[in-house]
Amino acid sequence: MISNPTINLKVPAGIIKRANEKGILSDLLFYYQLKSLNIDGSFKQGQITPLLISKFNYSSSSIWRKIGNLVKLDFIIKNEYEYNLISYDRFFSTLGYNLDEKIYYKNYSKRYGNFKIFKIPVNELNNFIERITYEEIKLNFKKQAYQILKQVKDSSSSINRLIPKNILKKITLRDISSFELINNYLIDQKILKVEDKEFDKNDISLSCSGIAKMMGFNSASKGWKLEKKLEKLGFLYIQPRKYLLEINDYLANILFKSLSSISPNYVLDQGRLYYYGINKLYLN
Repeated sequence: MISNPTINLKVPAGIIKRANEKGILSDLLFYYQLKSLNIDGSFKQGQITPLLISKFNYSSSSIWRKIGNLVKLDFIIKNEYEYNLISYDRFFSTLGYNLDEKIYYKNYSKRYGNFKIFKIPVNELNNFIERITYEEIKLNFKKQAYQILKQVKDSSSSINRLIPKNILKKITLRDISSFELINNYLIDQKILKVEDKEFDKNDISLSCSGIAKMMGFNSASKGWKLEKKLEKLGFLYIQPRKYLLEINDYLANILFKSLSSISPNYVLDQGRLYYYGINKLYLN
């Protein structure tokens, strides 16, 4: 049996999107399943089938079909008595990541490539795509926060003049909690209103279609399913955003006729006109 199991899997940012674009998502998932079993990625021929049957409940025929696919993709090297997964660096390079640049750390260890690498615990393989999606959303939020906070820190921006210096000093551009600090201050001071549709422009979130696109899926419904699954798993909380635009039923009907052709986000409900904004996602 395997004596050297993996604890964490190294997953580069954007890998699910790349796999979807190449049509090899199931092959990528199988590579990581094999990688989870043995840190050096080597398997004797008589060992691999019973191991995968017991661990992942695959049939013998499906195992050899999947292994055959990985051999064709050069993700597995077949020797006389064993199969060897290619290294992470070679795997990433095959998927189009640039590993030319070396990054050195304070302890003098190094890695190749300047892309973000997530470390996914092997005990989360059952929700592998969802966990990677969570990490991708978190990374996206940090990038959004950085861009917004850069504007806030800019002394020439209008919003900079609204915020006291003692609050501005607490801002760290790469810290998403700094964004929440600023937004909470603006809301407390009534400068921004949560119920105001303009609030969306000063907030960080992702639409269902945005999540789907980020992960390389074609439909917004896939993004919605990922979002709901992440909420069920406890990775995030979804706050629907519904804005009341008109309470007069006569005016609401007139506005709805003109606005509904612009966006499906305008909804007429019991004589009132609402606008459904992008859901607010709170990450745990």
